[in-house]
Amino acid sequence: MACDLAAVILIGGALAAFYNFLTNVTGQSPDTSAGMMIPRLLFWLVPGLGQLILVWQTGVTVGEHAVRRRPATPLRHLDGPTKVIRWGAGIGGFCQLQLAGSGVLSLLGLLFAGASFASVLFNRQHRGLAYVATDLELSDDRAHPEVQRRG
Repeated sequence: MACDLAAVILIGGALAAFYNFLTNVTGQSPDTSAGMMIPRLLFWLVPGLGQLILVWQTGVTVGEHAVRRRPATPLRHLDGPTKVIRWGAGIGGFCQLQLAGSGVLSLLGLLFAGASFASVLFNRQHRGLAYVATDLELSDDRAHPEVQRRG
């Protein structure tokens, strides 16, 4: 989840910064609460949904691509609800809690991240919360010669 969070922060930060740059250059000022919400949506929602699309299409997140881990179950055997639960119990849930606002929900996001970290430390195969929630096993790409590394 750390690699996923880094990807979300980098992509979301770039999108929000670009939006702020455009509003400053054009002289537009987001005076309304809706206008103030746009950078927050760009920071958390867009990368979070990008992760959902990636999980839906490939079965793995950006972070799992980076560390060469994937579900042991082939993608064709993962149903839609399992993919959405994996996303929601992982980086997607964290992004949604951060997007929802400050205060209690942000605190829940922090607790959620802590629970995910603890899950990696204290269960078999060091599976994250998303894998525990969907009862999936982890596999290492390097252990499977039929899986070709892209890039």
